[in-house]
Amino acid sequence: MAVATGAIIVPATGLGRDTWLDSAWIAGVCALLAGDAFRLHDDHPPRYLRWLAWSMPVAATSQAIWWHGLDPRRWDTMWVSAWLAVAVAWSLVRGTPLKMRRMLGRLDDRHTIDGAPGDAARRLSADLERVARHWAAVGGGVILLAFAVSGPWIGIETVSGMSLRHAGLLAGYFVPALLAALVTGAWIGRMAAHGRLGNQLRRHRLRLRVIPDHPDGAGGLRPLGAFYMYQSLVGAVPAAFFVVWLFLIAISGDHGLGARYGSYVPQYRWLFGAAVATEVLAFVAPMRSIHEIMRAEKEGELWRESDRLSRQIEDIRGRLKDAHVPDRKDQEGQLAALVSRFEALEATPTWPVDATIRRRFTLRNLSLLLPFAGYAVGETSFWERLSNLFGGLQ
Repeated sequence: MAVATGAIIVPATGLGRDTWLDSAWIAGVCALLAGDAFRLHDDHPPRYLRWLAWSMPVAATSQAIWWHGLDPRRWDTMWVSAWLAVAVAWSLVRGTPLKMRRMLGRLDDRHTIDGAPGDAARRLSADLERVARHWAAVGGGVILLAFAVSGPWIGIETVSGMSLRHAGLLAGYFVPALLAALVTGAWIGRMAAHGRLGNQLRRHRLRLRVIPDHPDGAGGLRPLGAFYMYQSLVGAVPAAFFVVWLFLIAISGDHGLGARYGSYVPQYRWLFGAAVATEVLAFVAPMRSIHEIMRAEKEGELWRESDRLSRQIEDIRGRLKDAHVPDRKDQEGQLAALVSRFEALEATPTWPVDATIRRRFTLRNLSLLLPFAGYAVGETSFWERLSNLFGGLQ
């Protein structure tokens, strides 16, 4: 695809081959990454694909050095940093299918999923992969379209009176960027499909067993929370990219980066909101589904057991009121064991996360949103510019 596009654009527009070289290379790599996202052949990506993914920021940096030397102030910094962000995000997200299978395997080893050993995990994994392939196509198309219609290039003034050379330069940016949006959308679709584990458990009528006194602090289901925490971490990479650039543009004002990239502010502003929402939903939506299953488990079998224990506890306490109980020590030991079990049942968690996961999730989102909280505590020109940038918050 990259070769074909370059073969048309270069001679048609009069651009030099070196002008379009990095764009063609990056576009070709993105096309391969998109194909990999739509139909995974293995949990582990081929080694050459990893090298190609990391070649994108190298290609962008090499082109900047070729044209502008070693002075970073003259580089297209946003272009270089964008491909670094894509490489980082892809390296993280490409491991999610393997982590999902390992998570299901750990739950199976702990006997927290009903069914024959290994069978439930295999069925769930196969079904989630089937759903993920469909959602990857949908997500890729949606994000590609959203990116295409939201950029500063939209408008009649963009195409009015445009020369072939200008069109070629625009295509050198537009083609790789659209393919990167396709890759991003495909993996967002896959992560959304992974979040449907609760629905698949209900579909197969599999019971998710909650262990009241499990030492992981999440009823034995902490691997679930840790997996979805990892997915939300991947989703935070685009949000971090957008917030960093909005921050840099804001503090630059009308000079430097602000003058060069100010036209991207409207697009990045809503993309940041969408990225934060995606990152939060990648964690909260599946957590909510699993929470409903865990709560039903607690309010069903576990509460019935605790109610039976409550009656036994009262019976033993009634007998111990008699001063002449022959086996008092045995009765007291039995009472202590029943009370301990009762307390464990009543304290059974209904969320598959412990305090550590909750704290990490909260701190990460605060770190993303912190730059926008400054308007509430200060009146400096920086915060005024940042406030105006986000629609007049002050």
